[in-house]
Amino acid sequence: MKSSLCEVFSLAALVLLAAGSAVADDAAVFRLDQAVQAGTLTLPAGVYEFRVSDRGVVSVFDDETSAIVGVTIARRDPLDLAHRSASATLTHDRAVRSISIGDFRYSFRAAPAPAGMAALQRPTTVVALAR
Repeated sequence: MKSSLCEVFSLAALVLLAAGSAVADDAAVFRLDQAVQAGTLTLPAGVYEFRVSDRGVVSVFDDETSAIVGVTIARRDPLDLAHRSASATLTHDRAVRSISIGDFRYSFRAAPAPAGMAALQRPTTVVALAR
């Protein structure tokens, strides 16, 4: 009886450890040289940490990750093997178009630009900063 109880608890602990790592958020830090729209958020130029959940929820933190700037939603699609080299990148013009972190690309719905926000001629891709 005692050994079966130990086996059950060991199995439960293993399942919890596996589940905890499966739902961990992916994150990357990007420097934005101009103000951009990220979903429903307007971000001035600066350095931000983007954390994405497995449900497509994107949390944006300030440079020191001490304060959350905002939360928005993005469509989550797996990166195919040919595009895995684009991981840890962010593409924007006047708005963030997509973020590729880990094995997934998170795409934002196009939103109207706030008045006075300049658009780039072509989308720019930014590579994540090392921490």
